[in-house]
Amino acid sequence: MSQLLPASTATPDVRSAPSAVDSTQYGPTRVLVTEQEVAFATAAAISVPPATTRHRRLGTTLIAAIGRIHIALPEPRPHYPRRDPNYFEAARMAREMDHL
Repeated sequence: MSQLLPASTATPDVRSAPSAVDSTQYGPTRVLVTEQEVAFATAAAISVPPATTRHRRLGTTLIAAIGRIHIALPEPRPHYPRRDPNYFEAARMAREMDHL
């Protein structure tokens, strides 16, 4: 529902344009900002979370959570090549030569 206000109360703060007859100049108004106001404004700006953290994907959130509770697994055992005794080498070489 909208209401229309009378023209006289619709714009009470509007000043008329200065005319050539009116020689009064309005200078910049000095504003005093206290330390308390600066601290309050800073605290209010910092307390607002950034908008990008709310739209994380579920997978990213789950992986981050698992990464925090993940227990480090022990390192795998080193792989050593199988070592045969030397006395098998002569028999193996003889069989290979027979196949040729």
